[in-house]
Amino acid sequence: MIQQQIVLNGIYSNLTKTFGPIALPVGLSVVRAWIDISQMVTPDQAFTFVVEISQDAGATWAHLMGGSRTGEVIINPKTSVVQTQAMVQIGLDQPANVNRRVRGSLVMTGTVPVGVLLEAV
Repeated sequence: MIQQQIVLNGIYSNLTKTFGPIALPVGLSVVRAWIDISQMVTPDQAFTFVVEISQDAGATWAHLMGGSRTGEVIINPKTSVVQTQAMVQIGLDQPANVNRRVRGSLVMTGTVPVGVLLEAV
């Protein structure tokens, strides 16, 4: 498993953070992004993210995944425990392709205490 912290845990205000391009290892078929949301508890805190993939070493790019979140306390209905992390996972095509790259951006509005860990499995 490969992990890369793409946004260090911290408090950010109205910030756009970009990452990549990051070369994907041969054989990799799944990427996960873990986001620390433990302090995102009010509606004025929000983020939006977009991740793109290239199959040709960055010559062209295509949308891979994206999403957004507005701050609120989320309680797991099965356990009654407050959710402290959000996770996005996506499968990847062409695991033998040595030219695959990912890049992306994270846009934060308000004061957002957040950290993002990219995990390849």
